[in-house]
Amino acid sequence: MYPMKAPKGFEQPCVIYNLLHLDPIRTLETGASDRAVMIYQIDVYDESYKAANTLAISIRDNLVEWVSADVQAVSWTGTSQTIDDTTEVALFRTMMTFVIFASV
Repeated sequence: MYPMKAPKGFEQPCVIYNLLHLDPIRTLETGASDRAVMIYQIDVYDESYKAANTLAISIRDNLVEWVSADVQAVSWTGTSQTIDDTTEVALFRTMMTFVIFASV
């Protein structure tokens, strides 16, 4: 799993995550807080469509169940699939987005 981009010569399957947006929670009473709503994109790449999709489903199922002292809620907001043929080998890509409410 890599933040933002995979290194050269990465192994498959490859998972890349990006923070798309962070919106700090503010209230009229207390102003800024230590919590925020974050939108993450998680991309799964593999030469095999089935492998990329299976890993993406596993990641999704585990993330939506994630609750801890710092993470109050995770919502899966969507998935799209495409093929990335800009490399020597065409890679299947499953892109997922999640909204996470957590302490920052």
